[in-house]
Amino acid sequence: MPGEHVPVICAVVSWRGMHDAAAAIASALDGVLDGVLVIYSNPEGAEETGAGQWIRADEADFFGRKFQRLAAEIPPGASMLLIQADAGCDDWPALARRWADLLGRHPSIGVWTPEIDNTAYPFSLTARGAWDEDGLFDVAQTDGIVLGLAPRVLDRLRGLDYGENNLGWGIDWAAMSFCATAGLSVVGDTRVQVSHPPSRGYEGDAAGRQMNAFLTQLTPSEAGIRDRVQRDLTLAGKERSGNVHMLVSAYRHDADDTDAVDLARLAETVAGLQLVAGNLMVAPRDPAQAPLMVEVDGEPLPLAPVAAAAVPVVVPLAPSVPSGVVCRNVTGQRWSCPGQATWSLTCPPTTGPVRVPLCAPVTIPPGAGDVTLLLGLGVHRGFGDLQVEWHDLDDPGAATRHFVKLDPVFSGTRDRGDYQAVSLRIPASGGARLMSLTLCVWPVNPAPRDPLVYFVTAPLLMPTPLAEAPETPLVVTAPDAVAPGTWRQTRIPPGASCVDLVAGEHRVPILRAGTVRAQVRATKTPGRFEALSDQPCPALLCLDGRPTRRLWLSPFPTPLTLPRFPGGKGVALCDLTGSAVLR
Repeated sequence: MPGEHVPVICAVVSWRGMHDAAAAIASALDGVLDGVLVIYSNPEGAEETGAGQWIRADEADFFGRKFQRLAAEIPPGASMLLIQADAGCDDWPALARRWADLLGRHPSIGVWTPEIDNTAYPFSLTARGAWDEDGLFDVAQTDGIVLGLAPRVLDRLRGLDYGENNLGWGIDWAAMSFCATAGLSVVGDTRVQVSHPPSRGYEGDAAGRQMNAFLTQLTPSEAGIRDRVQRDLTLAGKERSGNVHMLVSAYRHDADDTDAVDLARLAETVAGLQLVAGNLMVAPRDPAQAPLMVEVDGEPLPLAPVAAAAVPVVVPLAPSVPSGVVCRNVTGQRWSCPGQATWSLTCPPTTGPVRVPLCAPVTIPPGAGDVTLLLGLGVHRGFGDLQVEWHDLDDPGAATRHFVKLDPVFSGTRDRGDYQAVSLRIPASGGARLMSLTLCVWPVNPAPRDPLVYFVTAPLLMPTPLAEAPETPLVVTAPDAVAPGTWRQTRIPPGASCVDLVAGEHRVPILRAGTVRAQVRATKTPGRFEALSDQPCPALLCLDGRPTRRLWLSPFPTPLTLPRFPGGKGVALCDLTGSAVLR
């Protein structure tokens, strides 16, 4: 019943080297709710102590077996607030009280998760619908970094065998699947933020095998739910951000800020620029002016014509705004997307529901084939969806409509470029197609005092094979489309440290090598390698000069299996454009 007190036990999972972090969390939570448990392990088998009750586990026990021990210690009828010791929060007591409060007021909640960074399941991927209050969303899946588990869910998880699931993947899948069959909600909370480092100390392949065996214990109904949600998330990941074309500047975050790209000066010189996997394409703003040149480490490179099919088509934005909504071109301003032509739509706090067409319908010609729509989205204070619709001109009644939920978590920090990426495939058709883009603005309850602000970057249409490459393009576009015949291209050699665009007396830096140092080194096992860097950063793994997949590098080695490269030859770690090798 609403208002009924449900005991909450805070359960902290610790391991070697994490005693101080676990002790700090336990100390912050001691006396806040109904108890604190800490399960720990270390190579020496030494006793560790701190606030609350501490349970020693074997050093060989990872998350799965530690979770089983914790669940057994929590009395029936109580809930668990699960916390990994490497998680960070500005106010642990407030987080714990938040879970206890929601649990008491909403008995239908089975699983609760705060907003977590560096997770496989961000709200931008998993959110399925907003609640009327409390800043909550229904979410399709969670991550076991910080998790609230209601008593009924914990009872179900206690009944599973963890003997062969030492690493612990799949516990969140089991919890979510049970909730779906038991009429309980799985919710995300936008009002509570948790930080988490983007790394782990074990191989994903082994964890995946253990998870698959562990999940054979699900009932047929639970297994069906799990399969459906997994397919949905896989599809959503591919359509929304699976290739993560975050339209951000390729300029290295660790390069010297005093020599950064001057977007205003660049916009005076070029009408469009694209840099992907070492291929630089550029279109001058005024072909009658001084010709463009590209210099790499002080040496000029020749520019050649570009095939029209290889050039992205810029969709001209022309929002049809209702009364009270203000549309502005904010390119290069504080909250714009780095390196992108960006527009903002400012709406009164009480706006919604309302539909805002973002452009005139765009014709995709018959010969365009399979194309992909790329753009970036941001929203401040509001909720909304981007509606993308297309149909064959000769069959307007058979329209395809796709909705992309706007991620409500947007810091507006231009240096991070935290725009939500949209990558949506529009399949080939025998004839011409017509595409439209509409912003759906939903009301915010209760309405905030300040306006709702939505951000949209210039949409791009490009051939799907180019859009699905693992590299991130640097795309600088002007508000107006660029004629295909004006584009020129050149190839940036691997290992370049300084790339400049030169037009007459103007010199604009395009790419700098930065200071990150990274390496791939062989292990004693044939075909097994480790990738690491001197500081955390994203990277692109290239084999024989061909980009293959993305990695997150840190001083802690990331394991790789590369059976085709027994000596490590032909392996390189590049920045996300594939253009600069991390040496």
